[in-house]
Amino acid sequence: MKLNRTPLILLIVAVLLGGVVYLQQTVLPPAQSEAQLLFGFQEADVRSLNLKTPEQNLFFVKNATPNPAIWQMTSPNQAPANDASVAYLLNAIASAKSAAPLTVPTVKQAEFGFDSPLATVELTLKNSKTHRLILGKPDFNRTSLYAQIDPQPGTDLKVFLVSLGFENAVNRPLSEWQQIATIPTPKAPTPKATKP
Repeated sequence: MKLNRTPLILLIVAVLLGGVVYLQQTVLPPAQSEAQLLFGFQEADVRSLNLKTPEQNLFFVKNATPNPAIWQMTSPNQAPANDASVAYLLNAIASAKSAAPLTVPTVKQAEFGFDSPLATVELTLKNSKTHRLILGKPDFNRTSLYAQIDPQPGTDLKVFLVSLGFENAVNRPLSEWQQIATIPTPKAPTPKATKP
């Protein structure tokens, strides 16, 4: 019985490819491409927040009394903060995920928008640790923003991709960062009953 060469070659190639796939799946470690949390703290752990954008520099502190959930703006104005705006930004930071960062030389920071960042956020936690998030420009297809997490001076840049939603979280006018004072509306006088 004589075998044709083509099926025999295809069989050998299939066995070799199957062996490569088997080795990748069982022996070699999986690639670190799964998104992981960027920070290891909860939104409630944050005690102060400094947000710098090209248009404004805002500073917020969490009130200790009477209600620790209330934020106070201390700069540029002394005013109660809009808790919803602050909570939206803090939630975005605490839940931010990214795949493994790309390491690039510092001379390439302009390519990622870090020479004039969209925003810089500095946080102080209740355990006195600080964290820094620098948001650069959007990626080439505008689905994510480039970001640096706790950058160290004098080292290569570690560039992460974070949600484009950060753009909405940091780009707000000053009025949206302050609590709107509610003015009670006067009640309309009730008509008096007239006698017939």
